[in-house]
Amino acid sequence: GLKSPFEVSDLLHSHAEKALNFSHNQSEVDNEELEMILHDIRTMATLGEYYAFKIAGSTNLAIYRETSQKDYQNRAVEDLQKALEEWKTYTKLSAEEYKNPLWTNRVGYVNWDHLTEWAEDDIAIALGENK
Repeated sequence: GLKSPFEVSDLLHSHAEKALNFSHNQSEVDNEELEMILHDIRTMATLGEYYAFKIAGSTNLAIYRETSQKDYQNRAVEDLQKALEEWKTYTKLSAEEYKNPLWTNRVGYVNWDHLTEWAEDDIAIALGENK
């Protein structure tokens, strides 16, 4: 059935944690191709964590805007700060394999530094600062 944004966030966290645990629990790998695959798993799992926190943060912010209950704003800021940290980890892992900006056929150039600024802007927006 239909899932709430918080359920989607929880599901993303669950899958990302399983992938991270799997990739980190591999014994010393003496195979370059396998190590690259494990690195890709860690990178994509970290991106999943970023989206999980971003979804939860955006949802908490929307609830705050509807209810004016400060707890939701605080949760939004906390989630979006965690999202920023996951994004920074993702870009660090990605930079180990790819150059920035990265060309993709679907969206053209992806500039991680620019997107990091947007993740920082999300926090400012949740705090009610003009950006």
